[in-house]
This record gives sequence, C-alpha cells and structure tokens, in this order.
Amino acid sequence: MQDDYKSKMASKIAARYQDLEERIMQDIVRRIVKTGEITSTADWQINRLRILGYSSEDIEREIKKTLNASYPEMFELYDKVVEKEYVRDKDVYEQINAEYIPFEKNGQLKQITEAIIDQSFDDLENVTNSLGFYLDYGNGKKVLTPLSQVYTKYLDAACYDIVTGAFDYNSVLRRVVTQLTNSGLRQIDYSSGRANRVDVAARRAVMTGVAKLTHKITEYHMEQLGCEYVEVSWHAGARPSHSVWQGKVYKWNK
Repeated sequence: MQDDYKSKMASKIAARYQDLEERIMQDIVRRIVKTGEITSTADWQINRLRILGYSSEDIEREIKKTLNASYPEMFELYDKVVEKEYVRDKDVYEQINAEYIPFEKNGQLKQITEAIIDQSFDDLENVTNSLGFYLDYGNGKKVLTPLSQVYTKYLDAACYDIVTGAFDYNSVLRRVVTQLTNSGLRQIDYSSGRANRVDVAARRAVMTGVAKLTHKITEYHMEQLGCEYVEVSWHAGARPSHSVWQGKVYKWNK
C-alpha cells in the first residue's frame, strides 16, 4: 500500500488492507506455482492489487520476490499471460509501468473505505458488528473480551476479502470456519445467553456484514450521483414475506 494511502486512512484500516494485500499475493503465487502460469483468477486478483494502490512495477517486484524468480522467468511468465483473452489490463504485464491510482481518484477504494468506517464500531474494528463473546454487565454497554477480538479479527478479514472482490464468498467462508475451528472454537456464545455452532455463526455474521457494507456503498453512490430512488433486486424462489417487496422502486430515506 502506498504511503499516501496510509496517511489518508486510520491506522487500523490501513493495517487490515495490508493484511488483505498479503493474502491476495499469497493466493496469486499459489496459483502460479500450481499451474505454471498466471491464471484468469490470478489476473483478476492482480487487478484487485492495482485498485488497492499497487503500480505494475510494485506487482511485478512482489511476485518476483515471492516466487524467488529470475528476470527471464518473470518475462516468460508475463509473455505467456499477455496473449490470453481473459487478461483485463495488458499494461500491467507489458513493462509499461502503469502507475498506481492516487487515493483521491480511486473511487472504488474510497467507497469501500467509507463503508467500512461507517459500518465499524468506534475503534474501527468488528465490521460485522457481531456480539459474539461480548459480555453484558447490565448497564447497556457490551464489553469486548479477548476471545471476541480473535473472533472478530477473522470475520473482519473475511469481509475485506469479499467486499473488495479479491476472493469469492464460498472460499472465504470455508477459510474462516477452518481458522476458527483450528483456533479451538466450536461454539459462539453471545451476551444474550444464546449460542451457535461456529460455522453457523460465522456464515451469518460475514454474510450480514457484507450485505450491510454493500448497502452503505450503494448509499455512497446515491449521494455522489444525487439519486432519490432505488430499485430492489428480485430473485426467484424468495420467501413469501420477501417476494412482496422485491423488484420494485422505492424512494430512499436516508
């Protein structure tokens, strides 16, 4: 992440983005090692890195370092991918050094960051707003526990992965459940006294968190464009209580 990006974000959010960048790079390299080439998914992830503030030179340097590759090997890797029909931005691979997008002009990253800040608690953590492992001392204030910090850290990472488009829902959900169970968690306890299996709680928290972030990104777009109305999406097989309001246009009340 470029220094000017970091200076415009709270340190905790900048750190989360840096963790995300590392996960993306590790997955890109994993795919290259497995197939011997830059796959369509790896190409998509490379373009996600561009949105997160990497120039083509940054990306090439990081891939080369992580692969421990020589320059001829990198040239061969790039020459092979540049002919593929799925490549989204050939400039990244053609040594043109496509520069990173300044934060002020990076509309996609700005809208994601604004949504995360708006959705997070005061400490800019717990993007899903999950109250798992919070304690309630009866004064209306939920108290964070060390175990909750572990839990929300994994959930936050999952939300960043999905909402930035770097990873797909199912892969992220499988990973976060594995991480939680490997940490010894089998059940998520809430201050209300309710409890859920870790896979059920994690899936619900992540999907709800991403849905709320998507909603806030939509609000951001509407404010920027001066829109008053929204059209709600429609899908087949919706439960009866939902089907009555799907596929219609509504006025937005902020």
